[in-house]
Amino acid sequence: MRAYRAKLMVIAFISLIAFNQTQAQNLPCTNSVTLFNETFGTGAIGSSPDVTPVLTYSPAGSLFDEGIYRLADNIQQKIEWHSSADHTGDANGRMLVVNGAPGIFYSHTINNPVGFAAGSYYFRYYAMNANVPYACFGNPLLANLNLIAEYQDANGNWIPFTNSPYAGGLIPTSDNPVWLEYGSTFILPTTGNFQVTNIRVSLNSLQVGGCGNDFAVDDIGAYYCPEGGPMPVNFLSINALVKGNGVSVQWSTAFEVNNKYYEIQRSSDGNGWSVIAVLNSRGNTNTTQNYSVYDAKPLQGVNLYRIKQVDFGGSSTFSTTAKVKFVITKTDAVVRANPFVNDIDVDFVSISNQNVTARLYDITGKLVLSENWMLSKGSLSRKMITHGLGNGMYILSITGENNAPILRTKLVKN
Repeated sequence: MRAYRAKLMVIAFISLIAFNQTQAQNLPCTNSVTLFNETFGTGAIGSSPDVTPVLTYSPAGSLFDEGIYRLADNIQQKIEWHSSADHTGDANGRMLVVNGAPGIFYSHTINNPVGFAAGSYYFRYYAMNANVPYACFGNPLLANLNLIAEYQDANGNWIPFTNSPYAGGLIPTSDNPVWLEYGSTFILPTTGNFQVTNIRVSLNSLQVGGCGNDFAVDDIGAYYCPEGGPMPVNFLSINALVKGNGVSVQWSTAFEVNNKYYEIQRSSDGNGWSVIAVLNSRGNTNTTQNYSVYDAKPLQGVNLYRIKQVDFGGSSTFSTTAKVKFVITKTDAVVRANPFVNDIDVDFVSISNQNVTARLYDITGKLVLSENWMLSKGSLSRKMITHGLGNGMYILSITGENNAPILRTKLVKN
């Protein structure tokens, strides 16, 4: 009976708010239900009841002073700001344009008398840095916003959702106006016999005053996700291509939300996987992003590659797998860095187990260093220690058994 009543409550909850569902753009999760979507409307310049006293409404003139705002159809409320329409795309559509001050500047309470179901909710907003890159003598303060999701408990206290607040981070400048999506999945916990009827979304500015900290916000949304929150990354493709003595691993994403970094993993059989590189995400974005990593030591034969994304909460998902065959036809070598500073790192692909000799000559042809290295079949690296050598040009010669040439190249020591 309890499960039946809970099911009825969820159905009633969805029915009560389903009329808002068509308002949301790019619904963030499967069968999502829109609880709230603030577009700030259309028409003449105005104010908002959800903007807190941290900001002061300015009905006219340049938004020159700190801590003032207005709703406008163009972000260019100062001459050095971008000229851009709102994110929603309505004719004469408005956005919240802010010359920032620290503190919670926006807060909206969503009420549902039927009650909100425990589970996954997605909160987001779109933001743009108002400043062109050369504003503030090329060094404008970057807006830094947090999104706070809360629910009201039985005693009237506001309690953070699990995962709240969400740190959106610094909003970068750009040569052209760019809207960026920021958001995350939050969990409304079970609250026993008490039914949550009020939830609140707030935006908090962490940046101090000064030249910059100017931004626009639009399309603040809250969504119920009955089947769980959205995937933090939408992988479009992954490819692996032999390039020189290694393999270039390339992948692209359609959007990234709350993603922290990528692990590039390799396997020979699809069972045991090793991490060959770690690459940071480029932040929240809803535009295509392309990444690549070079594997200088691929396995002889079949190489399988996959990408593991890890979000800020520690959750992870995997891309599909790319397959490439790497065949060593001759022993080859490449110097990893030229010019070099301290030591010479050499990456090998060796057709067999063998001894090689590395000789370093100065520009006059005088032998200054010589080392013998034992190579095993496959990919590996060796290091020539060059402590005490002066700066200048050198010649590195590497020969194999029977003095067979492997590499001869000019190097510069800085």
